[in-house]
Amino acid sequence: MPFLLKINSDFKSQLYVRNVSYNYLADLAPAEQFNQNNRQNDYQQSSHILGIDINYDLSPRWSIGDKYARRTGEIRQGRETGEWFESTANLYIGRVDWHIVRHWDAIIEARLLESSQAKVFSPQYNDK
Repeated sequence: MPFLLKINSDFKSQLYVRNVSYNYLADLAPAEQFNQNNRQNDYQQSSHILGIDINYDLSPRWSIGDKYARRTGEIRQGRETGEWFESTANLYIGRVDWHIVRHWDAIIEARLLESSQAKVFSPQYNDK
């Protein structure tokens, strides 16, 4: 259900809610898929994912953006069998865009994936 919401402020900058999305995933690993130790990947996952993407134009050349997504669900080790375990993750993304000339942009982006059940804290930095 993507939509665009444009909000104008007093000093001519613009705020865009570019995308709000909800997904439900019921995932079962393929029976023919094997991992690097030559063992079969046999998991099953059920998840709800909600995300929002916001951009803010500071000027005609500079924009900043944020994205937040949350996944809540369950996972189990086994195909159609086994005990379900809670699986939750949060994704945070911040970015700065510099519009150099027509069709040319420079982007700096930072990402943070947080998963409390897996004890994962994984920041990533990209510059394009």
